[in-house]
Amino acid sequence: MNKKLGYFQSGFRLGHQTPAVGIPFRLRSAFRQGQLVRSGLAGLASRLLGSSLRLRVAGALVAIAMLFAAIGVAGLTLLGGPLGALFAGAGALGVVVIALLEFTVRHSVGIPMQRAIQAARAIAGGDLSCQIGTTRSDDVGQLLRAMRQMNLNLVAMIGDVRGNVDTMSAATRDIAADNTDLSARTERPATGVEETASSMEQLARAVRQNAGNAKVTSGLVLQATVVATRGGEAVARVGETMGAISKAGKRIEDIIGLIDGIAFDARQRQGTHRRADARYAKRPG
Repeated sequence: MNKKLGYFQSGFRLGHQTPAVGIPFRLRSAFRQGQLVRSGLAGLASRLLGSSLRLRVAGALVAIAMLFAAIGVAGLTLLGGPLGALFAGAGALGVVVIALLEFTVRHSVGIPMQRAIQAARAIAGGDLSCQIGTTRSDDVGQLLRAMRQMNLNLVAMIGDVRGNVDTMSAATRDIAADNTDLSARTERPATGVEETASSMEQLARAVRQNAGNAKVTSGLVLQATVVATRGGEAVARVGETMGAISKAGKRIEDIIGLIDGIAFDARQRQGTHRRADARYAKRPG
């Protein structure tokens, strides 16, 4: 009989045993933001590879800055003199340029994208009171403005639906009151011909009023149909917004490719400098 072993960190029990050799093992996992992820070293490596774009860009830029610094220190140490000072200055300049590039990327892409993610999560959670404001005109600014328009459209649509529901509730209460009054009048015994004629006249008026209320209800149903159509348009605009988000993601991938190219070029230059240093060291005194 197989023995049940292993637990999820979220509380779910997992039973598993290797059929061939009968050696049990534990599979440890955890739920993070609605996803089942692995823990341990494998899970850590997976989380590092799938970390946020801002962290990956920052890591690449830090690596490039360290490479420039290493080139400057190596040139100053191995070459010395004016040439070594030139290498050191080039390395320092590279570090400064990379720092400025990281600052620009973080403030132009990283922080606005984080704001957009927070706003999208708030809207997905039902919080339509979040304020999404921007004065930028680039792709990130267009994305934030599209999300703000989506939020405003959702608020307006919910307000229209609520108003129509209140109107329909009032009309329904009026119809119920008229029906109650009609039922009470029909239960009263007729005391004479005049009273019967008067009751029939009142009944006719109530029927006409019910017909009018039915027309009002029909109009309200038509208004509800219009609101549903607007909801469909709002959903279409949400689809366009998601397309804009996808385009922004592709452009960010282009930025990462450019940074990878810079890193590759820096590595080639470091190899060239190392070979030059080796040839210089082999020269006779």
